[in-house]
Amino acid sequence: MGNDLGPTPWRHQPSDRPHAPGSLRLVEAFLNTVNHERHDDSLATTDGLTAWCTEFGLDAGQISEEARARAVAVREALRRVVCSSAADPASGADLASLEEASRGGVAISLAAWPSTGLVAGAPGVASVLAVLVAVVHEARLSGTLLRLRVCGNDGCRWAFYDRSRNLTATWCSMTICGNRRKVRAYRGRKAAT
Repeated sequence: MGNDLGPTPWRHQPSDRPHAPGSLRLVEAFLNTVNHERHDDSLATTDGLTAWCTEFGLDAGQISEEARARAVAVREALRRVVCSSAADPASGADLASLEEASRGGVAISLAAWPSTGLVAGAPGVASVLAVLVAVVHEARLSGTLLRLRVCGNDGCRWAFYDRSRNLTATWCSMTICGNRRKVRAYRGRKAAT
């Protein structure tokens, strides 16, 4: 992505694209804790994971290196599941990873009744991961998970919410990643002739 996203890339979307709505914003932000173009991973340290959890009001408690590594593994499994399709289904290993993460403990908050929300059942990374998988489950049931996409630029892989009428958005930003792909294709055609 061509934007300077700084140490908290999950706060921004390229070209001022709106964030995913509701609780799906949490999943979008979790996927965007890594900037593949800059090789910058906010979850590379336990402090980075703590900062992300704090920003979203999730109590991760004292985070071990093992828990941090588990969060990264779940993030990447989740990214592959979001990218999956009928033609290219999610792997059994990725689904098993998310299913295991779902067992971490989720509670339902009634504090803002009649609205309800998912919260971690107890402090800890396991509960935070369970909340993320529960949000994915809710989005799958409501049909909004289909709108959570990952940029088609293999060097980018930024998560974004597809607001197009017919679910055809491919790039996090047409002016950044879409344009890069078009230029590469043009150069390839020109070199071939």
